[in-house]
Amino acid sequence: MVDGVGGRVDQGSDLHGILRLPNLLNSPTIFDPNPLGETFMSDLDALKTEKQALIDKMLAMQQRFIAYEHQHGVGGKDYWGTGGGPLAGYPQEYMAIANRVVDLAHQIVGSSRI
Repeated sequence: MVDGVGGRVDQGSDLHGILRLPNLLNSPTIFDPNPLGETFMSDLDALKTEKQALIDKMLAMQQRFIAYEHQHGVGGKDYWGTGGGPLAGYPQEYMAIANRVVDLAHQIVGSSRI
């Protein structure tokens, strides 16, 4: 091994130990990032969990909509209408959730919609 000034360093010398510093961050005896053995959810895991919960909500909304449509029929006025009823706000809520899912997917992979 070379000592940095052109000379050789003996493997057994004290200088060799100084030049070859241990990786302190990977040593569990010096630095343990999780000393209590707790489980942590990374930001990425939290984003994936939120995305899946929203997808599950969208699927449930679709199932309820399809069941209602089969029983009562749904026209454009019923679907897009601003009045009351069981479908009031459905398209807007579904679209907002879908947009959030797309935003989360981009955030997870590090891309952008724009």
